[in-house]
Amino acid sequence: MNSSRPSNWQLLRRIFAIVYPYFVSEEKFRAWGLFVLMVGGSLGHSAVGPFVFRQLGSMTSALAAGDAARLWQGMLNFFGGIGLWALTNVCWLYSYNLLSLYWRRWLTLRLLGKYMRDRAYYKLTWQPEIDNPDQRIAEDIQTFTSGILGMFSLLVIVGPSMVLFNSIALGESSPVLVIVLLIYGMISALILFGFFGKVLTRLNLQQRRKEGDFRSSLVRVRENAEAIAFYQGEDREFHQTDMRFVQVFANQNKILRWQYYLKLFENLFRGVPFLVPVIVLASPILSGDLEVGKIIEAGGNIVYIVNGFGLYMGVLPVLSEIFAGVVRIEYLANAIEKSQGPDPEGISMIDTREEDRLNLSHITLQTPDYQRTLLADLSVEIPQETGLLVRGHSGCGKSSLLRAIAGLWTSGTGLISRPNLSEMLFLPQRPYMILGSLRDQLLYPQTSQDVTDAELHQVLAEVHLAELLARVGGLDTEADWTLMLSLGEQQRLAFARVLLSQRPYVILDEATSALDLKNEERLYQRLQATNTTFVSVGHRPSLVKYHQQVLKIESEGQWQVTSADRDNQKT
Repeated sequence: MNSSRPSNWQLLRRIFAIVYPYFVSEEKFRAWGLFVLMVGGSLGHSAVGPFVFRQLGSMTSALAAGDAARLWQGMLNFFGGIGLWALTNVCWLYSYNLLSLYWRRWLTLRLLGKYMRDRAYYKLTWQPEIDNPDQRIAEDIQTFTSGILGMFSLLVIVGPSMVLFNSIALGESSPVLVIVLLIYGMISALILFGFFGKVLTRLNLQQRRKEGDFRSSLVRVRENAEAIAFYQGEDREFHQTDMRFVQVFANQNKILRWQYYLKLFENLFRGVPFLVPVIVLASPILSGDLEVGKIIEAGGNIVYIVNGFGLYMGVLPVLSEIFAGVVRIEYLANAIEKSQGPDPEGISMIDTREEDRLNLSHITLQTPDYQRTLLADLSVEIPQETGLLVRGHSGCGKSSLLRAIAGLWTSGTGLISRPNLSEMLFLPQRPYMILGSLRDQLLYPQTSQDVTDAELHQVLAEVHLAELLARVGGLDTEADWTLMLSLGEQQRLAFARVLLSQRPYVILDEATSALDLKNEERLYQRLQATNTTFVSVGHRPSLVKYHQQVLKIESEGQWQVTSADRDNQKT
């Protein structure tokens, strides 16, 4: 992904493309209601400020003049203003947080639904520029929804209204003060966004990617802990993870340095204006033309005006993170839509047709990047209730052929006729163990199907896992099944799914590689008894006798189909 900073216009367009759909969605009434409440609270909070400062100035002048009645009235007004100030602030904060939460839920579910539809999650694995989609959905959306609302409220409503209301109040004392402060603020804003903004946005965009890469390396260690332990690969994994963290550290260090420069600029910006009212108002106050309380009132107004401009400085680091998140969310959404759109023109694709049979006609299969041809002009038909065994050396394209049948790989030419995927079940070499109970494992992927406990017990016995019930404590026990079960037990559990789903077509990718020959024989004999049509990938000669045809894939895309009897004779 390009880490360069988009133009301001591009960023605004991207933000609008993410914001607009929510405010016209099925939740639009809640969204606009909370938004209006947030805006009202923000404006009210800013408007009360000048009133409070006016009371402070009045109380100071009353003390100087010895006017007790005016002092007590000022105190009463002051406390009323503070109460209203607190109420409007709470109104803004509550509506802001609630709107952010609902918006995050809507946007997360919308993007997650697209991510899980049409196997987009799988297709994105072939787009390395879309790094860490999990981080984009889980973190970047949360940063965006909370951040963009906060930035809008502060930079579009609170900041300008603070400057406006307090400038009007300050203008009553000295219009010169207002003109000087506004010019000073605009010059500072140009420096802020024209220089600091560009640098921090670019660095934060890089930081999100580096943080995701670092986290990904830690996840890989957790998911492959046993293999790493067997290889004693701790030093290598530490070195690789350390290298990624060094990049995180170095880039974060750059961000901290630029934030330090920004803070230095901000402190200078905030400090200078406080001397201005003393210089401008000193003469009329000393001459008696103005009450002494006016300098207190003017000072309070200046605090708000400076803080209004200062909001743009204080939120700039957060704003740069939001812009980085916008880019990452947009890239992910566009990549998902592209993966679910029509096939690109000028690129050959394997056609798929739904029929009540499994037939491959003139299939030329290539890798997704079209750099290598795995199979050339393959034609084979698998009659119903028979089996096809796919053999060949490692890397020749056996598993890739199964991906093509499943519709995961479409690069190439030819026609695949197959039933609807709902009538097929695919068993990989390492079965997927979901988070859930033993019952969920057995029924996956249709965990809601109506199957009695007696039927589940019977199937466990048929795949020689009857003792598992007593070992784990029953069908509703939840555990980390990948760690609790050996690979052989996981493969037998996957066969139990086949028997329970009763699908007429099963595709097995070395699904018995971790089993002994006796268990393998029992499972295949049980599979044959179901009158299922199946395709197996495997190396063992013992698998031949369970199939009627053998497809041998040779080098450079060549292949040969023979009967299982003939292949047995050769063996």
